[in-house]
Amino acid sequence: MLAAVRDRRGMKKKYTNSDNDAELVSAARRGDRDAFAHLVVKYQDRIFNAMFRMTGSRDDAADLAQEAFLKALNNLPKFDGRSRFSTWLWSVALNLCTSKLRRRKVERASGVRIGADSSPDGKRAAYDPPDGAAGPVRRAHRAEMGAAIENAILSLDEQCREVVVLRDMEKMEYGEIARTLGVPEGTVKSRLHRARKELRIKLDKFV
Repeated sequence: MLAAVRDRRGMKKKYTNSDNDAELVSAARRGDRDAFAHLVVKYQDRIFNAMFRMTGSRDDAADLAQEAFLKALNNLPKFDGRSRFSTWLWSVALNLCTSKLRRRKVERASGVRIGADSSPDGKRAAYDPPDGAAGPVRRAHRAEMGAAIENAILSLDEQCREVVVLRDMEKMEYGEIARTLGVPEGTVKSRLHRARKELRIKLDKFV
């Protein structure tokens, strides 16, 4: 992620166990880089994972996550605190992701091939985390199911994909999702219902 926060050992000890975002944001706004570094360490994995689920590309996910934190840092003086820092950060990341996906559509429409995380046959390589305890048949099945889930999520429209990632993977509450996306809570539930219905159809063989 950000090069400055790759190593937690360089972080001030007083922040290593702090979970109070308001205090960290306040310190960061006063110029305390270690405070913001702690926020990055706290959220970088979640942001990266969500961006990967949204884009299907590790390279894009890493770039988007880093860009989101840099943008958050640069705009921290404008953060008014009316929402939680995490909600604001998710909004920043998802807005960047939306712009990225729109650019991708334009590139595809113009015939530009986007090949990040792809295999030689042009299909996106699925991520199969190692599991030494699983046998080869089980690993193969899990790999197939994992690839199917990833492809099914990526086939959803952006609005449905967002709510699935935030609700079903990030376990965010409906209210926080609504605030993050800037839509009514009922809209979140409607999009999620539509997304889950589509996913059930696409993943029928695994259900």
